[in-house]
Amino acid sequence: MNIVILTGRIGKNCEIFTTESQKEILNFSLATSEKYVSRDGEIKQATEWHNIVYFVKEGNKISSYLKKGQQISVNGKIRTRKWEDKEGNNRYTTEIVCQRLELLGSFKSEKKGNEQEKTYEDFQESAEDDLLF
Repeated sequence: MNIVILTGRIGKNCEIFTTESQKEILNFSLATSEKYVSRDGEIKQATEWHNIVYFVKEGNKISSYLKKGQQISVNGKIRTRKWEDKEGNNRYTTEIVCQRLELLGSFKSEKKGNEQEKTYEDFQESAEDDLLF
């Protein structure tokens, strides 16, 4: 079974792409961290970076909630895809295809040029029918 659950912070604001069939794709990075004790007894922190791909109906609307530093939880699956670079070399990219996204805590959304403090519940209410799938 290919199931991934990650909780972390967004590393950069979303990039939005539109497919030929007019579906929108959000791409962003997610940082997950864990603390551990090294052999010398020192507390260390390791951070992993994950590329997230999220297919949505209204990318501009949801991307206004997904800002750098926002803590989120992502449920999805791991996908590795092959592509060719400009020189004709085969390259591989591993990414998380997001199937469910949850905002954690409070966050800021830009609305008409003003920033408003919103809560996770506010987002869920607006996203319930048309943003998440």
